[in-house]
Amino acid sequence: MGFLDLLFNRTNKDKYANSEGIAESEKQYYKPDEYYTLKANEGTPFEKNVITFEDRKKNTFPSDRGLYVAEIILLYCCENDYFPNTEKGYPGYLWFKYGIRDVGNALKKLQDEGFIEYGIFNDNLIKLNVEKLKEIAKEYGIKSSQAKTKIVNELMQLNLSSEELSKFVLPAYRLTDKGKEELQDNYYVVYMHKHKRQTIDGLKIEQGSFTVWDANRLLHNKNIKEWKSIIADFELKQLGVSYADKLDYDNDKIKNSDSEMKDFINQLKIMVDGKPNKDLGFKEEMKGISYKDVGDDKNALLHFYKAINYKFDAPGLYEDTAILLRKYKLYDEELKILKLGQEYTKVNGMTVQRIDERIEKVKKLIEKNK
Repeated sequence: MGFLDLLFNRTNKDKYANSEGIAESEKQYYKPDEYYTLKANEGTPFEKNVITFEDRKKNTFPSDRGLYVAEIILLYCCENDYFPNTEKGYPGYLWFKYGIRDVGNALKKLQDEGFIEYGIFNDNLIKLNVEKLKEIAKEYGIKSSQAKTKIVNELMQLNLSSEELSKFVLPAYRLTDKGKEELQDNYYVVYMHKHKRQTIDGLKIEQGSFTVWDANRLLHNKNIKEWKSIIADFELKQLGVSYADKLDYDNDKIKNSDSEMKDFINQLKIMVDGKPNKDLGFKEEMKGISYKDVGDDKNALLHFYKAINYKFDAPGLYEDTAILLRKYKLYDEELKILKLGQEYTKVNGMTVQRIDERIEKVKKLIEKNK
C-alpha cells in the first residue's frame, strides 16, 4: 500500500469502509474506495448506517450448513453470473445491503468450505454475453446467428477442454453439488432479495417491516423445506397478499398459457354500475401491482379488474392492465379496458397520453388479426 493510500484511509476512516485487507489483484472488481461509504443513501430521507456482515451475524441465524444470508447471496451470484467479472465488477449491494466489503475473501471462504470451485468450466458458458459466445461459436464452426441457448447447447456438446476455453474466457466460480443444495434449501434468501415490496431496515414487524432479515429470523428453528408457505403467511400478514407458495421456482414466474388467460378473463366481469371508491380502488391496484411484480399475471389481473370496478382514477392502472392483456394477445379486451381508462380518469399527463397511444396501436392489432 502506497503513502497516498495510507493517507486516504486515515483521513476517511470515519466516512468510507476499510479496504486495507483487499488484495491488489482483486481491486479490478471494485469501484473506487470512496464509493463504499459507511452510510447508505447518504443525504436522503432514507439515509442509514451500513450494517457490516460481522454485525449482521449477531442478530441473524446461519443455515444448517453454517452459512449466513450474505453468503447465500454470494452463492446466487456465482450461480447466475460470470463471477467475478472484470466488466461489471462486484455489485454494490454486496456492501450496502449485505455488509461485505472484501468480497474476494468471502468467496475464498466459500471455496475452502466446498460450496464453490474456481476454474474454467463448460457449464459457465451460459453466463457469457452473446458477443463472447458468438466469438467462440465462429471459432468452432457453429452458426452464430442462432439463439443464445442453442449456441451454448452446441458448444457444450463439443465438451471443450479448459485449455481450449481459456483462449476466450477467464476463470470463474461455479457451485459445487454442496453449494447447489445449500442455495436450493435456502432459496427464500433469493426470493426476498428480489422482492419488490421489501422494506427498509429499521422498522419493527408491527410497523410493516418485510426484509430478508425478518424472514431469516422467522424461519429459525422451523423446517426450512416449508419456507414457501411460511413466507407466504408472512407476506399476507405484512403486505396483504401472498404468492411465495405459488411461484414456479425454475423461472421465478407463474406460467399461464394464452388460452388459460382467455378463459380466466372471460370469467371476470366489469360491473359498469359499480360505485366509485378511491380507497378500495387504491388497495386493489396495489395488490395487483404486487402480483404483477412477481409474475403472477392471473392474480394481478384479478385485482386490477377489482380496482377498475371501483372506477379508480389512476391512469397507470389501466395501462398496467392493458400491458398484461396484450401479453396474452387479448386485444379486444385490452381496447375495452383502455376505453374505461379514458372514461374513469380525469387527470392529464404522460400516462393518459400513453393510454391514447395504446388505443391506436391495439386497434391496428385487432384489424391485423381479423
